[in-house]
Amino acid sequence: MYKLAIVDDESWILAGLKTVVDWNSAGFEVVASFSNGMAAEAWLKDHPVDVLLSDIRMPRKNGLELVEALRNMGQTEMEVVYLSGYEDFHYAKKALQLMACDYLLKPTDPETILGVFARVKARLDQKKESEEMEVDSVRYHALLNQDAGPDAHRHLCRNVMDFICQNYASPLTVQHIAEEFSLSANYLGTVFRNLTRMGLKDFLNMVRIEEAQRLMQSGRYRLYEVARMVGFNNYDYFRKLYKKHKEEVIGS
Repeated sequence: MYKLAIVDDESWILAGLKTVVDWNSAGFEVVASFSNGMAAEAWLKDHPVDVLLSDIRMPRKNGLELVEALRNMGQTEMEVVYLSGYEDFHYAKKALQLMACDYLLKPTDPETILGVFARVKARLDQKKESEEMEVDSVRYHALLNQDAGPDAHRHLCRNVMDFICQNYASPLTVQHIAEEFSLSANYLGTVFRNLTRMGLKDFLNMVRIEEAQRLMQSGRYRLYEVARMVGFNNYDYFRKLYKKHKEEVIGS
């Protein structure tokens, strides 16, 4: 959930923005609201947020001055959406210079606001993913105490393959595997695919299907038993994957 602060000097608009828009379903939490830029700046300087939704024309300190002050404090990563009743090119141009991501014209409606914030969330998600992958890369190389990235990645992939081969019968997911190595699923999946040309889930399924074929050839187990023994709780899904990997229809 991303943190959102709202600033508007009109109390009825401020109340509406807080209550009418379904922020939680959009992935945002309203952590603070203010009726003027001075109060907002005083709080936000010590409590950074992910997104600021601010009116432009306000007494004492307008929205542009507020954002400029926060940028100067180092809050350069904060996304900004301006809301104003004045369709003025000068304001729009200044907003873009301050790296505002969108400009909403009053009056607006919840659907329009949520549409804008869907784009904001997509940018935040992408930024977060990039940061996680960078942190994971640094963390893993530090753990291995190696300078050679490719060698580190190959070592990681071998360990992941060994782990999967030993634990395929467990209810494994890509997230579970990543947590085992203290890495994010995105980073581990990218490294694994780059070296093996295969996704983590694809490799896990391949191992399970190969083991399933071995168990079936023994003639000691029924198909639904084989499915459970290699980690599949859904028998139909098991049959579908087996057909995909072995080009052979099994069971009914």
